[in-house]
Amino acid sequence: MSVYGFNEELWVRLLEAHWNSGERDVETILRVLRKFGVEEGEIIDLGCGIGRLSIRLALRGYRVLGIDLSPLCVMRAKSLARHYGVENRTKFIVGDYYDLEKHVKEQKKFHAALNFQTVSWKGKETAEKLAKLYLTLSRFMESGGLLIIQEVCRELLVKAMLEAPTILRWFKEYNGLLYLNKWSYNPKTSTLASVKRIYEESNRHYRLVAEIRRESYLPSILEYRSVLESSGWEVINVNPSVKVNMENFGDYSENPWLLYSFTLTARKR
Repeated sequence: MSVYGFNEELWVRLLEAHWNSGERDVETILRVLRKFGVEEGEIIDLGCGIGRLSIRLALRGYRVLGIDLSPLCVMRAKSLARHYGVENRTKFIVGDYYDLEKHVKEQKKFHAALNFQTVSWKGKETAEKLAKLYLTLSRFMESGGLLIIQEVCRELLVKAMLEAPTILRWFKEYNGLLYLNKWSYNPKTSTLASVKRIYEESNRHYRLVAEIRRESYLPSILEYRSVLESSGWEVINVNPSVKVNMENFGDYSENPWLLYSFTLTARKR
């Protein structure tokens, strides 16, 4: 199967290359959970990948259900859970989180839900799908349960382009792969077009193994807020995902999309 245009094997390799970034994101999640009193309990990770967040939260004592479309990602997540000794605190299932009611028992209740960097907007259609998802999700949440979202947005991309125009072109070596990325933003349509070329090293040469072209709509934070408030959630906090200055700009060269991402916390009404 294809995941965001990548074949599954290549996608898993890229996720493995980003494994260590989970520590930073989980610290962000833990600050939110503790701030709003979720010191323990059940968490659902929507689009869990190979368990980058789920496994770390299980290591902190939470019980986590991860759901992902990719069977290979789920297989790898289960393997990593065993490696880290948290197989009894995690469960990973293959499925589309937009059909949540097919995969979660009605009586199941979560204290928090995560939706990190998995939504690809196509415009109004995506807003309607998200509204339905978040409305369904609210039925599976404890009273006052939290939803923590990290996604890209229009406002922060424009800000990042002004402060660091080099984010539109970047490359990085990941796990034996050379990853070249070029972005192009259209302010008239609020769309971001990207061309990703991935090369694999072989006998001191690089050969092209994949080229992925995508175009997605960049929503505003207000659009996310409107979707959430129409589906039973109260937005209680919004922050840029990272605070960047000239001294620490290089820290985000591995994940430049963090420069135009926000972290939003909503509470079930």
